[in-house]
Amino acid sequence: MSLESGRETGEASPCIIKTCVDNVEFQAAHVTPINGVLTLHGHSFKLTLCVSGKLRRSGWVVDFLKLRDVVRSVVSQYDNALLISRRFSESIRVSGNFTVKLMIIDGPPTAENIAIEICREVGKALLKAGINGFSHVEVRLWEGSDFHAEVMCGSGSGT
Repeated sequence: MSLESGRETGEASPCIIKTCVDNVEFQAAHVTPINGVLTLHGHSFKLTLCVSGKLRRSGWVVDFLKLRDVVRSVVSQYDNALLISRRFSESIRVSGNFTVKLMIIDGPPTAENIAIEICREVGKALLKAGINGFSHVEVRLWEGSDFHAEVMCGSGSGT
């Protein structure tokens, strides 16, 4: 079977395809070491999230619009939040005449761990929304404009 004939007959493609959502942005603060000193500071984060899988009879791996909606929903939890490691969540005290949106994550709130959390949460949210059949979720998370971390998580649903 040629790839072209598979598309013409509605058969699924044997290729592994990535469907991506780019330029999803959020602002967040975290405490990480800077020159050896734990420092509270913030960043503009930007991410690309891709879902890998086989092309379905519909012609999609995942509908772009559904993927975008799920990604935005997950990322909105991080926007304007203070990202805290679960290890320190009980000892952190923030007070003042303002509100604080805390987001507790496993591990230190580095770009790598934030990307892992988002990767896992999007995978779960896609499955919860009835979107399955993908093999992996990949996140490229930019911290500012100079540094990024990349993570690939299995979906748990197979292909």
